[in-house]
Amino acid sequence: MKPIAMITGATGGIGSGLSKLFAERGYDLILHTRTNKEKLDAFKKDYPDTNVWILEADLTDKATLQATCEALLESVPQVDVFIHNAGLKIDGPIDAFSLDDFEAVMDVSVHGFIPLLKAVVPRMKAQKHGRIIALSSGIGYQGRADNVPYATAKSALNGLISSLAKELGPFNITANAVAPGLIPTEMTAYYDASQVETYRQGVPLRRLATPLDIAKACFFFASSDADFISGQTLFVNGGTQTH
Repeated sequence: MKPIAMITGATGGIGSGLSKLFAERGYDLILHTRTNKEKLDAFKKDYPDTNVWILEADLTDKATLQATCEALLESVPQVDVFIHNAGLKIDGPIDAFSLDDFEAVMDVSVHGFIPLLKAVVPRMKAQKHGRIIALSSGIGYQGRADNVPYATAKSALNGLISSLAKELGPFNITANAVAPGLIPTEMTAYYDASQVETYRQGVPLRRLATPLDIAKACFFFASSDADFISGQTLFVNGGTQTH
């Protein structure tokens, strides 16, 4: 039986990279989307040898999210890897963004993660094996002006991962985070060309990260090579930030 990885935000730039790499390396997949099921249907056609279950869910709908996930998991043999990739970036000065915007960012990164964990973790405990991986950000460690919602959400995510590592370790479940550098995706499309070039010139390796770079880091945490690594954040940023 193939191992199975569950990936949230599977239709975005990083999510698509994760889905492709894990499929190519022998995983079946549970892929989450909120509104883009057509893209996942197309993915299934591109990877006919990969079993794909589609989780259609709004991560801000905390009232039904856990039940929706549990219902889908009834038809899935096991969950070996859970990658929480979904994210939302709405920022601005503290006196400019709305409280609704702040809550939406927190819901997708953190509050919506909890119901999914409640659905997945009991299965991993029963299996006595599991890998939990969250997509974090260096901003969650060092902060950034005009980025309070995103920085707060990612900082909370870092604390959650650290706590999960300690709580779930006795069940042979690891929890780690990957913190990407700037990647050209829909989430970062608001950067203009000059801003992107300025950032690139500040990267010691002189290039931007790609979705494949991030997917490889997540695959490392999912693999047996990381059996004794938990509670860690791996920065994938070409050397712009070290920790």
